[in-house]
Amino acid sequence: MDNEIGIISKIEDNEVEIEFLRSSACGKCGACMIAEDTGKMIIRLPYKKKVNVGDEVYIDIDRNFYLLSSVLLYVLPLVILIAVILLGDLLFIGEYAQSIIGISAVVLSFGSYYGLKIFKKKFKDMKKEKISYYKV
Repeated sequence: MDNEIGIISKIEDNEVEIEFLRSSACGKCGACMIAEDTGKMIIRLPYKKKVNVGDEVYIDIDRNFYLLSSVLLYVLPLVILIAVILLGDLLFIGEYAQSIIGISAVVLSFGSYYGLKIFKKKFKDMKKEKISYYKV
């Protein structure tokens, strides 16, 4: 996602809630939430600009933040997976080596996602600075 059009759906507690349709560029990076009942993407941002409920706005994500999110969500787990497989291949020799390597690689890859959950608050704070909106 780099420049989407959304609609202001709610303004409360110094935050705006913007709804928009998920584009093909959007992954499940976590910057936005998916509304269960409608399937629309929802993002909450600080209320900084004069907008009203129902206004169309552009949502703009800083490219560096977008790339960082993509790397952390997709590239990091893959790198961990490959690194564990290669290291395991060098270290383990024996009958159960492939099983140990495979299980370790999967567990550590999922562990990287858990690690990202630990930094979720920091990413939320970064999101407030790196994602902006302005009227269409």
